[in-house]
Amino acid sequence: MNMHSIAWWPTLTFLAIATVVDIHSRRIPNWLVLPFLAAGCHSEHGKLRQERSGKSMGGIALAAAVAGILCWLRGMGMGDLKLCAAVGGWIGPGQLGIALVATASRAACWR
Repeated sequence: MNMHSIAWWPTLTFLAIATVVDIHSRRIPNWLVLPFLAAGCHSEHGKLRQERSGKSMGGIALAAAVAGILCWLRGMGMGDLKLCAAVGGWIGPGQLGIALVATASRAACWR
């Protein structure tokens, strides 16, 4: 369940940029998220391989399920949902599940 090293640096760089943009403008714009989401499906050296594609789609589906519920309950915005889906496309459902649990437990500690 290790995240492929090819996905670490783009994901962390993307999240850092998205964080700065979100703090500055209180929005996560589509021009930032959608290209990263599309690239996540092709992150295996530019080739859409069946195994990688399945993991990408699984990550996106998990993000849509979890973040979609929170968005529907107005706990987060659509930009957050798209951001979560983009990250899920890069890291897959296993790593995204861990990230969501870690983020939720960290957020609960701040309250």
